[in-house]
Amino acid sequence: GEDIATTITAVNNDTNETVTDGYVELYLNGEFITNETLNNGIATPTITIPPTSQVNLKAWYISTDKYQNTTTTKDLQITKQNITINVEPFTAKVNENTTITVTLQSTNNDTINEGAITLDRINQTINITNNQATVTFLITEEYKSSTSIKITYNETDKYKGATLTLNLNPTK
Repeated sequence: GEDIATTITAVNNDTNETVTDGYVELYLNGEFITNETLNNGIATPTITIPPTSQVNLKAWYISTDKYQNTTTTKDLQITKQNITINVEPFTAKVNENTTITVTLQSTNNDTINEGAITLDRINQTINITNNQATVTFLITEEYKSSTSIKITYNETDKYKGATLTLNLNPTK
């Protein structure tokens, strides 16, 4: 799952002012996960969201006798981020090694350190570190007649999969 910072504000419904005492219990999909004491009416827990498409988050405000206890429940739709695959310029020459550096960019511009890319023609899987993966392989004669290679980022709990077809256009 992914850790998400949350902000919960307790408000007096009659005066619309923040509540200064009490605490909040949080339940994720019906299971207790944490309790947080209010600080100036605000609690800022970090919760771990499971890798599912929808979760139910319940916040239960518990008073120190001044206010009535109350609950709020929200169904949250969890969406995976899109990934864009970029490839740095490179040269491909027949019977020589070439190095391809793949850079991934997520919708939120996160630093990506999970998942891997695969390259279909060389049967290799390369892990992602700091948004990048680098692979070196030999350009054989067969690349002259079939010049494309498919780069695939495999879907993870947080990111959607992505594919890029790259034309090598090798020279002699």
